[in-house]
Order: sequence, then structure tokens, then C-alpha cells
Amino acid sequence: MNILITGAKEFLGYNLVLYWRKVHPGDTVYCMDDARQQTPWPSSFSGENTILLEGDLHDRFYYERVFQRYSFDAAINASAVSRVHLANVQVEENFERSLQAFFYLADSCRQHGVRLLQLSRGDLYQKRTGLLNEKSPVWPQGHLGAAVLATELFLQSFCRYNGLEGSILRLPRVYGPNEPRENPFVKMVLSVVAPMDESALPQHFYCRGQEKNCWVYALDMARAADLVLERGKNGEIYQLGGQMFSNDEIARQLLRQGRREDLAFSLEENGTKPPAARELSEEKLEKKLGYQQQILLEEGLRYTLDWYREHQPCRR
Repeated sequence: MNILITGAKEFLGYNLVLYWRKVHPGDTVYCMDDARQQTPWPSSFSGENTILLEGDLHDRFYYERVFQRYSFDAAINASAVSRVHLANVQVEENFERSLQAFFYLADSCRQHGVRLLQLSRGDLYQKRTGLLNEKSPVWPQGHLGAAVLATELFLQSFCRYNGLEGSILRLPRVYGPNEPRENPFVKMVLSVVAPMDESALPQHFYCRGQEKNCWVYALDMARAADLVLERGKNGEIYQLGGQMFSNDEIARQLLRQGRREDLAFSLEENGTKPPAARELSEEKLEKKLGYQQQILLEEGLRYTLDWYREHQPCRR
């Protein structure tokens, strides 16, 4: 099979590429990312079954050229729908350009009969009470959540009325190798793996300590994406859940795993109102597709710390 993975230099795409090369060694993996990204291609992407593609992801004709030249069987859109790699872009323009890029990809998949899996951000939604499932009314958080919701609705409309074959996988808080360095979680990880006499990173992090999210390791995310791409129904939404932990609990786990009790993380609290817990139900994914989480938090954090020890200083 020939599979296209967009956002391949980014966190989700990077882990999807490594997973696919290991689990499906006979497939050809086409890694696509924006040419304006200054990040170099990971050396681990080298290989005869891996093709690297760079171009303007906001140019309709770029997609036309790529889809005419290569024969894709499936595509996974791992590009963050809210992330436009331009400086000083207004919120409205960011929103519009993100949806425009997704439209070009989805329309190219429709025209060439390529099945599309859209990775979505369930952690940007809230439900007033209880678990968030695939049919729950959602309240997106800010313009990022609004862009994600618009993408979901757009894909479902394309599947229902325009002949696109595709599905959606909503993700919780995914963690693991190659996350952006500016992420507070990664800053904590780097503090833990730094040598004792060189731990100059800040120990005060701007994230709400009591805020709870579902956490899932990147490899389990890739397994779920593989399942939905292969067996998911057209136009359907599937959710990946995970274990619920607060940011405080994650910080304590990191210190314990890294044996760095000498450090003391301080997590900022914004306001007095308790933050809502974003808990995603993965019952549909389990019952319909047979998904089971394999890597629990303790093991996943150990893998994450090991990766950052090996790759210090961080590439990004």
C-alpha cells in the first residue's frame, strides 16, 4: 500500500511514520510537510520505502501535482489544523487558511479515490457533564477548537454528499517522542533528563496543575489510527480515550520515573474555578474495531524519558 502522511515532521506525523515503517514494512510511506518549515527531515526517515515531499500546503496546485504524480491508496492528515507556520497571522486568517489547506487535501483525495483519515483534537472540546462521546454536543475551546470542529463537519459533509471515503479519529492528550520543545510537558521532561550539574531549565511551568486530561502514548495513537484507517466506517467519528491524570500527577510521575526528587516543579494555577476534566469515551473504538490500549502511563513515561535522554539536546 502507498500511504501519505501529512505533517510528517511534526509530533503526530513523526510517530505515525515510524510506526508505519515498522509495522507495515512492505508499504511505501510518503511524508508530506510544508516547505516553509525550517525543521530538517529526521534522519530516521531515510530508506527506500520512504518518499519525502515538501511544498506549499496552502497551494491547491501543489496537491494536484503530487496526486497526479504519485498513486496513493490512503492518507492520514496529521497536520495540526490550527497550526499555520507563518509569523504574525491574525486569528481569522489562521482559521481560514487552515480550513483552506484541509479542503485542498480532502478534495484531492476525493478526486483520486484516496481514503482519508483525519486526526482531530478531542482535547479542545468540553462537555458540560460526563464523558464526551462521538454524539455528544461539544463546546470547542477558543478559535483552535472551532477550527477543529469545522474540519470534522467539513469532512463528514464531503463523505456524505461528495463521494469522499474517510473517517475521523479524535485524540486526547498524546505524549511521547519529538514533541515541540516549548510544550510545558516537554520542558519538565528535559529538566528531569538533564545532568544533575547542568539542570538550568526553569522549574516553574505555565500549566494548570489540577487540570485533568486523558493521556495516551504516541504508539497507541498510531495503532488506533491504523485500525480506523483499515476498518472505520465512512464519515464516522471514533475517539481515543486514555488514562485520566492531572498535570500535577504527571509531574510527580516524571520526577519518580527519572529519580529526580531533588527537583520541585511549580505549576501555575489560573483563577479559582476548578478546570473541567476532558474525558473522552473510547467505547466505540473498543467495541466496533477491537482497540485496546497497550502502553500505560508508567511505561509510556519511561519510553519518553529514554527518548529525550538519547536525543538531547532536543532537535526543536
